[in-house]
Amino acid sequence: MHGITRDDIADLAQKSHIELRGGELDRFTRQLNEIIPMVARVASVTARPARHGAGES
Repeated sequence: MHGITRDDIADLAQKSHIELRGGELDRFTRQLNEIIPMVARVASVTARPARHGAGES
């Protein structure tokens, strides 16, 4: 994955009718490129059934 670019953020902001300044575009681009891999990592974790300890039913 190439990551999200500043142009991606600008395009999304325009389509959403949100006005962002240059510094905001840079900050959101940086933040989303940090957040998205974390979300992907969480999404890749599969839930496992809980194991019951001794004496539990």
